[in-house]
Amino acid sequence: MFLRGFPSMTLEASVELERIAAQVREDALLLDLVQSTPIGGLLDGLHREARADAVVAEIEPFSDRESYRQPAEVFPPLSIRPR
Repeated sequence: MFLRGFPSMTLEASVELERIAAQVREDALLLDLVQSTPIGGLLDGLHREARADAVVAEIEPFSDRESYRQPAEVFPPLSIRPR
Protein backbone atom coordinates (compact mmCIF):
# COMPACT_ATOMS: atom_id res chain seq x y z
CA MET A 1 0.00 0.00 0.00
CA PHE A 2 1.31 3.43 -0.90
CA LEU A 3 0.55 6.61 0.95
CA ARG A 4 -0.95 9.28 -1.26
CA GLY A 5 0.94 12.53 -1.14
CA PHE A 6 4.33 10.83 -1.06
CA PRO A 7 6.16 10.38 -4.34
CA SER A 8 6.82 6.87 -5.58
CA MET A 9 7.66 5.44 -8.97
CA THR A 10 4.71 3.05 -8.74
CA LEU A 11 2.22 5.80 -8.00
CA GLU A 12 3.62 8.00 -10.76
CA ALA A 13 3.34 5.13 -13.25
CA SER A 14 -0.21 4.45 -12.16
CA VAL A 15 -1.23 8.09 -12.60
CA GLU A 16 0.40 8.21 -16.04
CA LEU A 17 -1.28 4.97 -17.13
CA GLU A 18 -4.65 6.25 -15.94
CA ARG A 19 -4.16 9.41 -18.02
CA ILE A 20 -3.39 7.27 -21.09
CA ALA A 21 -6.42 5.07 -20.40
CA ALA A 22 -8.62 8.18 -20.15
CA GLN A 23 -7.45 9.23 -23.63
CA VAL A 24 -8.40 5.80 -24.98
CA ARG A 25 -11.83 5.87 -23.29
CA GLU A 26 -12.63 9.19 -25.04
CA ASP A 27 -12.59 7.51 -28.46
CA ALA A 28 -14.92 4.56 -29.06
CA LEU A 29 -12.80 3.22 -31.94
CA LEU A 30 -9.61 3.26 -29.85
CA LEU A 31 -11.40 1.75 -26.87
CA ASP A 32 -12.67 -1.11 -29.02
CA LEU A 33 -9.22 -1.58 -30.56
CA VAL A 34 -7.52 -1.73 -27.16
CA GLN A 35 -10.11 -4.04 -25.63
CA SER A 36 -10.16 -6.44 -28.58
CA THR A 37 -6.43 -6.63 -29.36
CA PRO A 38 -4.21 -9.17 -27.59
CA ILE A 39 -1.62 -7.34 -25.50
CA GLY A 40 1.26 -8.60 -27.63
CA GLY A 41 -0.13 -6.82 -30.70
CA LEU A 42 -1.46 -3.69 -29.04
CA LEU A 43 1.27 -1.24 -30.07
CA ASP A 44 1.28 -2.58 -33.63
CA GLY A 45 -2.50 -2.21 -33.78
CA LEU A 46 -2.34 1.33 -32.44
CA HIS A 47 0.40 2.23 -34.95
CA ARG A 48 -1.93 1.19 -37.78
CA GLU A 49 -4.69 3.52 -36.57
CA ALA A 50 -4.07 7.20 -37.41
CA ARG A 51 -6.42 8.32 -34.64
CA ALA A 52 -4.12 6.67 -32.11
CA ASP A 53 -1.09 8.91 -32.77
CA ALA A 54 -1.48 10.90 -29.54
CA VAL A 55 -2.01 7.74 -27.49
CA VAL A 56 1.01 6.05 -29.07
CA ALA A 57 3.08 9.15 -28.31
CA GLU A 58 2.18 8.64 -24.62
CA ILE A 59 2.44 4.84 -24.52
CA GLU A 60 5.84 4.40 -26.17
CA PRO A 61 7.92 6.40 -23.66
CA PHE A 62 5.89 4.91 -20.80
CA SER A 63 6.47 1.41 -22.14
CA ASP A 64 10.19 2.10 -22.57
CA ARG A 65 10.46 3.24 -18.93
CA GLU A 66 8.39 0.33 -17.64
CA SER A 67 10.00 -2.31 -19.89
CA TYR A 68 11.19 -4.38 -16.94
CA ARG A 69 7.56 -5.40 -16.39
CA GLN A 70 5.49 -7.86 -18.37
CA PRO A 71 3.12 -6.15 -20.89
CA ALA A 72 0.01 -7.39 -19.08
CA GLU A 73 1.24 -5.67 -15.91
CA VAL A 74 1.88 -2.39 -17.68
CA PHE A 75 -1.35 -2.34 -19.70
CA PRO A 76 -3.91 -4.36 -17.73
CA PRO A 77 -7.27 -4.62 -19.52
CA LEU A 78 -9.18 -3.28 -16.53
CA SER A 79 -7.28 0.00 -16.67
CA ILE A 80 -9.22 1.00 -19.77
CA ARG A 81 -12.71 0.18 -18.64
CA PRO A 82 -14.77 3.01 -17.18
CA ARG A 83 -15.18 3.04 -13.44
